[in-house]
Amino acid sequence: MSGVLTIKKNYAWDGASGPVLDTQRIMRGSLVHDALYQLMREEHLPQKARENADWLLREICIEDGMSKFNADLVYLAVTCLVKIILNRTCCARRNVMI
Repeated sequence: MSGVLTIKKNYAWDGASGPVLDTQRIMRGSLVHDALYQLMREEHLPQKARENADWLLREICIEDGMSKFNADLVYLAVTCLVKIILNRTCCARRNVMI
């Protein structure tokens, strides 16, 4: 994934999701990640961009001072969460509860 992402002032975003404190080490990564996921939901980016968006979150967190260990945990959390959500979506279409 390459290009320039411009996020304008007052973009509707609520910080990092889940049991994560909104610290300076995660805020910029969370903002970029949320904006990229919105672009995927609105079909401006292909769904295959998800892997790159998740990895970019990790990289930005490290750039902003997060330890690699914690950034890896953030990366694993978002990638696993997406798989669970996608699985539930697939299961819901088949009337299967998980």
